[in-house]
Amino acid sequence: MQIMLINHYAGSVYHGMEFRPYYMAKEWVKEGHDVTVITAAFSHLRQKNIEIKERKEEFIDGIRYIWLPTDKYVGNTLCRFKNMLQFVRTALFKYVIF
Repeated sequence: MQIMLINHYAGSVYHGMEFRPYYMAKEWVKEGHDVTVITAAFSHLRQKNIEIKERKEEFIDGIRYIWLPTDKYVGNTLCRFKNMLQFVRTALFKYVIF
């Protein structure tokens, strides 16, 4: 089965919080599923963020990660809201709506 998990703040054991999407995906991979996690390049929850101008794809422990470019922000400001909109717009129009 192919599973696509879309989570704005998803991380990994290499990037830091948020771990739940990583561990769920890792278990699905163990069961033989193809798993793709779509996430934002910047999150205030992570210890290590990805700096990209265009989408980046990589495999972490058998899980396909697609990092979508989003702006950095500090605190709960309009910049964070802009980051959320960037992620939703890109995720929806490039991956969910065919």
